[in-house]
Amino acid sequence: PDAAGCNDQPVFKDYRKRLRNGFPVYLNDACFRVPAVGELGSSKRNQFVGPNQWNLNVSLQKSTSITESVQLQVRLEAFNVLNHRNYGPPGSAGNVGLAWTQGANTSAATLTTGTMNPTATQIETIVGTMRQIQLGAKLIF
Repeated sequence: PDAAGCNDQPVFKDYRKRLRNGFPVYLNDACFRVPAVGELGSSKRNQFVGPNQWNLNVSLQKSTSITESVQLQVRLEAFNVLNHRNYGPPGSAGNVGLAWTQGANTSAATLTTGTMNPTATQIETIVGTMRQIQLGAKLIF
């Protein structure tokens, strides 16, 4: 978080407005760097969580007596009624982490640092469904 351009904000609060290749950018690239050879990174496990998810489901029901022993029940159900888009975690399309290049030998001495995957900080998946409405009827006897 102390890198130039990071401003102690590794997660963009306005990520829905920050687009790269048509996808929202959730994490600030400037807050991350490839550690030097033999150096461990400073990020903790599960340090970041993905964007919040929410939706609103609504149902209406009306029961009507047809006869003394028969009823008709009609239901209208709407799922994600506000049609809110819920994003998956960054890099969840398989583009997570860093790209490393290694020398001809497999020893740590020949390991060269790589570059950060440019899509690792952007959101490429949408979870959940769009608005769905269903109508149902049940005859109770």
